[in-house]
Amino acid sequence: MTTTKSVLWTKNYLIDCVICFLINLAYYLTMVVITDYTLHTLHASLSVAGLACGIIILGALAARLFVGRSIERIGTKLCLYVGLLVFLLSAIANLWTQNIVLLCLVRFIQGVGFGAASTATATIMAQMVPSERRGEGTSYFSMFVTLATAIGPFAGLYAYQDGDLSLNLMLSSILLLIGCVLTFMLVPPKSVLPATAAATKKWASRYHLSLK
Repeated sequence: MTTTKSVLWTKNYLIDCVICFLINLAYYLTMVVITDYTLHTLHASLSVAGLACGIIILGALAARLFVGRSIERIGTKLCLYVGLLVFLLSAIANLWTQNIVLLCLVRFIQGVGFGAASTATATIMAQMVPSERRGEGTSYFSMFVTLATAIGPFAGLYAYQDGDLSLNLMLSSILLLIGCVLTFMLVPPKSVLPATAAATKKWASRYHLSLK
């Protein structure tokens, strides 16, 4: 008897993987140069520069602690929208950061957006991958993260010229904007939202945001 293997490479799975790649690529475009920028442009100490670099991780951790418990209630697609928009707006805001305190604040918010968006893409992937191909689907999804980890630092250092972070931030913003467009095209697996999420679903529909 022959069995048909469940389809893994659907349009939605591929879109989700590409969004994940764009999110991580945008993250590494600034992560690898922020310490040098803080040291030489904002004239911060080495310890403060390290804080400016690492505080985005604290923001991502804070987001994942919250999103992990409530993502099914608010909806995976709405969570992805919000995460991408927060990440995008904070990347744009970085263009006007002129002191270390403001930079750390904006980068923390950036981490919140990154954590929410990356958690949402991983959750959507886990929902849409067939159970019998879960390991294979997760491996391919992780490959997109690894690819961004390989390309991002090189692209970030190449774009960073004479201590000017503007090009890195603009490239990150473009990538995240593309991610927002792809999210609009993404159709995650349907699930039943609990009653407490009815108000959220109604609010999202006003702005033409499909939760599922």
